[in-house]
Amino acid sequence: MAARVATSVLVLLGVVAVGLCVTPTTVLTVEEQSRIKDQLTQNLPGKDLETAYYNVASLKLLNSNVPKAEEICKFVNKQVDSGDVASIFYASSVGKLLGNCQVKVENAQATLAAAISEKSDTEKIRFAVGSLVNLGLKVDEKATSDALKSILKEEKEEFVPSVTNTLYAASHLAGDVSFAFDVIEDAVAQADEIEDTYLQFEGGLKMTGDFITGVYKLAAHMKKAPTITEDQAIKFASYLLSRKYIQSSQDTFFLLSSLNTFADNQFQVPVIARLYSNTAISEDNKLVKVRVTNTLDKAFSKMTVTADSILDKNDEELAARKPFVEQKDFYQLDVMSFKPSAGFYKMALSLKPSKPDKRLLGLTPDEITFKVVTKVMVQDIKVTILDKEHASQVNSV
Repeated sequence: MAARVATSVLVLLGVVAVGLCVTPTTVLTVEEQSRIKDQLTQNLPGKDLETAYYNVASLKLLNSNVPKAEEICKFVNKQVDSGDVASIFYASSVGKLLGNCQVKVENAQATLAAAISEKSDTEKIRFAVGSLVNLGLKVDEKATSDALKSILKEEKEEFVPSVTNTLYAASHLAGDVSFAFDVIEDAVAQADEIEDTYLQFEGGLKMTGDFITGVYKLAAHMKKAPTITEDQAIKFASYLLSRKYIQSSQDTFFLLSSLNTFADNQFQVPVIARLYSNTAISEDNKLVKVRVTNTLDKAFSKMTVTADSILDKNDEELAARKPFVEQKDFYQLDVMSFKPSAGFYKMALSLKPSKPDKRLLGLTPDEITFKVVTKVMVQDIKVTILDKEHASQVNSV
């Protein structure tokens, strides 16, 4: 038995983005932020003071109101241990974040002042200074500086954590804190570089995120650009974004804190260009759409986006220096107007803000790769049936 079949098949293959350099290729999207917000709200206040702090602080980083504020305030006042510096820090921080929550700590000034000593570790000093500030109490700046300098001078094994804690404590001091700023570069040198794309510390998300936030916090306090290169900043941001699928309250806080820092600071703001749609390019869908945002998916408007070159798989040029058209929250280019044949294409982009902004990093981002598809008309289909056991042809259709 034989038959002839005529049919039409539309072959559709998706558009993909390929990172060839170190520029981040993803962000913490608005939808992902909403999911995190819902999860945090459900977990309020938390199992302990530390978790309550991470939950409340993370909601504030998401510019969200904190529900159950009165219940949370009662919780922290019940849980706070007046003799424990970390407990005082978490409780007083929650109280300050809520705004209308007074945290009562007995003998706070004496307890916290006693913690600022060369015999303490830098984390304890950081928490003590932060607590004093939260509670509106006096910080002994000389004792704090002297203790931190002494510890940093001797620290070897826990150098990066000690530097990080020092950054936070020093950002509350009015005097000369160059001793803290000057060790930033040494700490960055201890970061691990992965695949020429990421920079991270041995402590993972917590250590890396905490360090980044501390660096830019002190830099803002001193009004001085941090000793982190553009390439390093982009690689740190790429690592942090690669860790966006997190679960714990602690990880959520350190992710949000550091991404907020990179999204808006006075010195270095990574710009991320990525494909806005994964739909295949064809006669029915002619537009390559690109979204240009910060790490938290806030779009940059009035940006000149240009396709510097569009190359096929053989590196032959299809088009060059073609401007994208700005839409509400993305930019688009009709690539089918260049009459491409089916196949993969690489597009090199360049970005230019309407006004010069020295903070912006990554204005020549990674190439993006897209695929043009076409309709295929199948005129004949021939199916041959074999007898597996006897290895002989039985029939053809």
